Amino acid sequence: MVKNNLILSWFEENSSPFSTTIAKNSSRIIPTIKTSTNYPDITKEWAVKISGTFYFDRNTKKVVSVGKPICSLFTSVNFGSTFKPYITNVTTKSYKLNDYSVNYSASYTMVAEFLYNSYSPAIFPRVTASYNDGL
Repeated sequence: MVKNNLILSWFEENSSPFSTTIAKNSSRIIPTIKTSTNYPDITKEWAVKISGTFYFDRNTKKVVSVGKPICSLFTSVNFGSTFKPYITNVTTKSYKLNDYSVNYSASYTMVAEFLYNSYSPAIFPRVTASYNDGL
């Protein structure tokens, strides 16, 4: 549509069951071992789960878009009962690598509070984890 020398356009998402776009959910569990930056005698292991969704055209099998991933603490069993671990300062990214694959990544800081004393929490170096997925 042209109005006042401006061209206006819009895209309507096809919500028909015959749509050619298909969603694919993706996730990976990524383990990490790090030593605390403020308590050098504390080394711990944990895993995060990075999950996202990407969309591809069922006819061409090409990726058409990539959703924003989420990152969550998956397991921290190795921390023991004296710590309360959690991840903070989480940032995530996703992008299309090529027509047939995508990349998901997350950066975060692991923190472990001491449950039975008033010590400052154990802080671990910032971690960046990523993986690729595709058709």
